[in-house]
Amino acid sequence: MKAKHAKTLKAIYTRPTPAGINWRKVEGLIIELKGSIEEREGSRVLVRLAGERRVIHKPHPRPTLSLAQAESIRKWFEHLGIKP
Repeated sequence: MKAKHAKTLKAIYTRPTPAGINWRKVEGLIIELKGSIEEREGSRVLVRLAGERRVIHKPHPRPTLSLAQAESIRKWFEHLGIKP
C-alpha cells in the first residue's frame, strides 16, 4: 500500500476521530484496496469492497468527512478486517 493511502487509513482509525479527512483520499484508499466507486443520484455513491456493497453520501459542500461518516467507514473496515 502506498504511504499516502496508509496515512488515510491510519487517520480513519485514529481516536478520537479527527476532523477533516478528505473524501478524495478515502476514494483513493478504496480503489487501492481493490474496491470500486460508482456515482449514484444526488450525493450518493455505491462502494463495493471485499464482496460487500455500501451506499455512502459524499460530503458536501465541504470535501471532508463528518465525524459520523469517518466512524461509519472505520466500523465497516473493521468488519471487513481492513486495518492500518
